[in-house]
Amino acid sequence: MQPDGPYRYTHLLGGSSVGKAWAAIDQQGRFVTVAVLDATVAAAEGWREAFAGTVNSLAQTPGGLSFAYADFSATEPWVAYPAEAGAAPEKLFRALGVDYTPAPASGAPASGAPVSASPASGAPVSGHPHPISGSPISGTPISGTPISGLQPRRWRWAPR
Repeated sequence: MQPDGPYRYTHLLGGSSVGKAWAAIDQQGRFVTVAVLDATVAAAEGWREAFAGTVNSLAQTPGGLSFAYADFSATEPWVAYPAEAGAAPEKLFRALGVDYTPAPASGAPASGAPVSASPASGAPVSGHPHPISGSPISGTPISGTPISGLQPRRWRWAPR
């Protein structure tokens, strides 16, 4: 099932035990990749904060993953990266300390229905992180009750 949000999801890119990554098109016709935290996981203590904190931490590191938009207060929190950012959702899930499995290449949209509209071209998405809703969240994830034995990874900064 595709998540709710302001995007037209074209196909599943992959997933982890805590969420999925989707290819999508925004309302201006730009390609994005969207990482979506599962609603059940988001409801567990610590995961929503770890997701938001990891997104913000990755965006603030030198050469980090700047995102286009995010909604950390949604039932299924999500973050959208410009398609040019490459495997940003995979990097996010791995930074959370969970395994990520790419979806098998099928060429068909995740819904099984053909994508009917051609994407419009537009200016590339760029800039710094801009959360759409919710209150500011610190860059320090909070550990909490695990789901299926998983816990969010705690960040330790190390020079590169």
